[in-house]
Amino acid sequence: MKEAAPVSAANASSKPGPVEPARVPVAGAFADSSGEARHSTGVLYSYWENRGGNEYYWAYRSAASIGLIPTNDDATCVFLAVPWPRFRAAIDGSARQAYERLIRDGFPAIAARLHDAQRVEPVRGFGGQLGFMRQGIGPGWALVGDAAYFKDPLTAHGITDALRDAELLARAAVRGTSEAFAGYEDVRSDLSDRLFEITDEVASFAWTDVQVQALHRALSSEMTREVRFLDALEPFPTLAMSASEGVAV
Repeated sequence: MKEAAPVSAANASSKPGPVEPARVPVAGAFADSSGEARHSTGVLYSYWENRGGNEYYWAYRSAASIGLIPTNDDATCVFLAVPWPRFRAAIDGSARQAYERLIRDGFPAIAARLHDAQRVEPVRGFGGQLGFMRQGIGPGWALVGDAAYFKDPLTAHGITDALRDAELLARAAVRGTSEAFAGYEDVRSDLSDRLFEITDEVASFAWTDVQVQALHRALSSEMTREVRFLDALEPFPTLAMSASEGVAV
């Protein structure tokens, strides 16, 4: 399934107005925010066929990053991310022209590979949003996905976070105790904090080549820890009716 970028306050298909990276409104029980990122990127992306390879590819330059992610139907998602101020300046009426220009200027080798490829979808964009971490539980409510925790898409880990937290919250809901929900919050925070911090550092573009390599090694280490934790979970508890006893087991 092809993934779309999160909904943004700035639409990359039209000329943006004088906006800033969106800050999601928080109200009522959800007002307890535990942290906010300092940096935000804008992203332009589309899908290409016949690009001459099917490998994953990431590259970083001063104030720009590009990634190639194979998807279904032999299509590759090609995204270009830049710091939000540069994104705002680059989008001048045409997302497609900005996308092609930024790739050509920053990553000429990728531009050459795309010259004979076919773009099969429109250029779409994410206009930037500061990341945040919120309290994930409260009396009668719980949060998962971007409602609870959003980090810049530059490290491409958001859908994994959402699926992970849905799994953990479902386990807490089956148990149905306050301790189970508190455990969900503790685990979610433990698995998310460093991913959040590392992503914000990567999105700053205030690093050297050596530093960004170290950040990605740290990111890989945190993702490995996350996978090992999930792999070690006990089989999912279920509610099933015993035919002989007529009770839930």
